[in-house]
Amino acid sequence: MDSLTEATAQLSVVANTKDLTLICGDDVYRLNKKVLMHQSPYFALVCSMGRAETENRLILHQTRQKYVRALFHFFKRGTYHGPVKTARFHTPVWENNCDNPAGEENGMTLELWSEDPAVLEHFPELEDTCFIDGDKAVRACKLITNHELFPKHNDRAFQSIGSFDPNYYRCQLDLLPTPIKLELCTYFSHLGTRSDDYDSNPVFHAYMFDTAVKYMVERMKSPIVQAFREGVEPWKNTSLFPETSFLTAVEIIWAAKFPVEDGKDNELVEALVEVMAENWGWMRHDEDIRMLMMNPEYEQLYYTVAQEAEALCKDWEEKLRS
Repeated sequence: MDSLTEATAQLSVVANTKDLTLICGDDVYRLNKKVLMHQSPYFALVCSMGRAETENRLILHQTRQKYVRALFHFFKRGTYHGPVKTARFHTPVWENNCDNPAGEENGMTLELWSEDPAVLEHFPELEDTCFIDGDKAVRACKLITNHELFPKHNDRAFQSIGSFDPNYYRCQLDLLPTPIKLELCTYFSHLGTRSDDYDSNPVFHAYMFDTAVKYMVERMKSPIVQAFREGVEPWKNTSLFPETSFLTAVEIIWAAKFPVEDGKDNELVEALVEVMAENWGWMRHDEDIRMLMMNPEYEQLYYTVAQEAEALCKDWEEKLRS
């Protein structure tokens, strides 16, 4: 039996002994000290000193309560999806209207279709017209109409169907200038990669990554990065809710980039750049994003995202050409 397997087996023998009380806010955990110490170097250290050693009692700051919950869920289940749902968990207010179609409160609808075989090979749903609703449609329309090459008088490419609703639009992808088409393909591809397996709150994932760093739980970083990369929905209009705003997450993640430990790249920064690049077609025209990127400390992020977005468009150009 190798040393790791032997250590795990020994831990399982004593796992039923609850000899440590950990308190975080109004959450109280009865734990096995040796098992907890095995989870990370941080807990190995704090459990061997102070009250944890003399009184078998450990207190974590109450402001980290919901993140500690997710941390201990990871310790127990080995999985991470986002915040642990409790009886007090409520769906954020902004989620109520974010997918509303035209005709409903704050709603919008974009009909998008294509007759180009190369496009349909990657997006077969566009053959019979694809309906994009809510904030996703708002961002798509911003991408199209704010682009420098948008043909403002080409009603065949993009038109408002005022007879239905002033927020109802139609667009034939093939009639748009190629640069707009490529940005739209990049954005549309991003929408197709979202997974309901993960929570969409980017701020929670950003703070959770910080929690994994603080408590030195190295193996938790990758699941958090995956949840961020596949779960966040930056097109949602959350600017009035800092606790769920994508801009807030950008500030948290980018601030943590400096200094980079031991010259290593921050995995979450890489995921942030990837997500922003996939949405750059509309983000570069968004006032809130533009104001943030005007700050000197975000100059590197701006150029990194812009370069990645350009590379993604070139990839789509190759895909549609082949």
